[in-house]
Amino acid sequence: MARLSRVCLFAPTASFPLSFLLPSSYIDQLESRLAMLEEPLAYLHRQQTHLLRSVETHKAILSPIRRLPPEIIAEIFAFTVEATFHFGDISEVMGPMSQHAPWVFTRVCRRWAEIALAMPSLWSMVFLDLDRFGERGTVEMIKLLHERSRNMQLTLKIFCEQTGRRSHHVLDAALAHVERWRNADLYLKLPLLLRLAAIRDRLSSLTTLTMSLDVDLDEVGSAVDPEFWNIFAAAPKLTALCASFWDNDQLRRSPFVFPWHQLTRLSTTFSTDSEALSVLQRLSNIVDCRLEYVKSDGLAPHLPICLPHLRHLLVQIDETMLEPAPKRPGKQPSPSLLDSLETPILENLTTHQTADITAVLALVTRSRCAGSLKELHFHTTPLRADTVLPVLRILPRLEVLEVGDLNGSLLPRTPTLIPGFVRALAADWLVTRGGRRQLAARIVDGLYNHDISDLLASLEDEGLFVTVSAHTRFQSLVTDSFL
Repeated sequence: MARLSRVCLFAPTASFPLSFLLPSSYIDQLESRLAMLEEPLAYLHRQQTHLLRSVETHKAILSPIRRLPPEIIAEIFAFTVEATFHFGDISEVMGPMSQHAPWVFTRVCRRWAEIALAMPSLWSMVFLDLDRFGERGTVEMIKLLHERSRNMQLTLKIFCEQTGRRSHHVLDAALAHVERWRNADLYLKLPLLLRLAAIRDRLSSLTTLTMSLDVDLDEVGSAVDPEFWNIFAAAPKLTALCASFWDNDQLRRSPFVFPWHQLTRLSTTFSTDSEALSVLQRLSNIVDCRLEYVKSDGLAPHLPICLPHLRHLLVQIDETMLEPAPKRPGKQPSPSLLDSLETPILENLTTHQTADITAVLALVTRSRCAGSLKELHFHTTPLRADTVLPVLRILPRLEVLEVGDLNGSLLPRTPTLIPGFVRALAADWLVTRGGRRQLAARIVDGLYNHDISDLLASLEDEGLFVTVSAHTRFQSLVTDSFL
């Protein structure tokens, strides 16, 4: 039995192979197995190296923007095109056209191109600077814009300062789809301006027109077919017009005929207040009206013109063209344009050297709009502080008040005290405040250069927010944004 047990002790088992008893054979077996594993292991190392290099090379593809849903990318595209199109003045977008949105979207990657081409709205905004864009190639791009925008209505800007050109193929390409124009911003000079004759009776979709005309009408009047001035007469959907006309040193109203009765928004320039009044008589549906003229030619007595829908009115003299004549003591003030108006639901009124406070208060009384007027911006020279204070008493809903005298008669020159006018204004505010939470008052005095903001801050606890400045915020109808 002892001998048998010694034999069993060294017998091979499943967990104790016989090869263990033969070392050289077992080593050979292990080496064979290692040799079999070296090749797939080397392959895996090569794959790992290749993938690491690929990740480094294509790191941009793996960026988070690649994982954005197409709907988010589409919104980003839309905002970019909108910002590019409306950047600054019409002449500030630099060419060439192909370097701007939406054209650049089609050259980044296939996915971006597919998203951009699936959005006709991206291609419905057309900017044409005829001074910078050459005719070669641009005509084909305009045709491609029209194709990619499908049947969408178009918003376009056409700009050209060159004189002497009688034709431009890029302009002709844009005019080919004038029936789709919804918003148009035009700045052209003669004789190229005459190419617009092709749009007559084709403005079926036009709702907003912004146009600047820089020509000497006295020189060209006889050279232009009288029918040309009717190109905008038939625009059945036109409701907003910003028309600034100037030539040499005087603003003028051009002979263009517009459907005045349709307009709800108007911003335009005249040479006199009489011309402005003649247009106001035809603005039966006007809601927002901004008028500017060079001088008053002495308005004759006139029955009040009722503008039942008017909510915002700005009337000003263009100070860059002509300074108002100084008022002489004892002389009756000239009739104001406001004297000829009734505005029963007026909410915002701005006058700049076009009326005195008496005319403003008379308009409010005559129109019975004291309950609707929320903003009053009033500038005249000279201006007495005691004539302004009644405004708060008769305008119970007033939220914004701006008064100014550029000759500097409102405020004293002592920077250490709250001016008497401001104290009187604060006293009236406390008496007439009623249910109003606050009033923002801006006082313009052309000769006051002191910073008293810390003193004025003490009034804010009573809901009166007062700022003092030496500079008026004069609004230019020619350059300020209208759309």
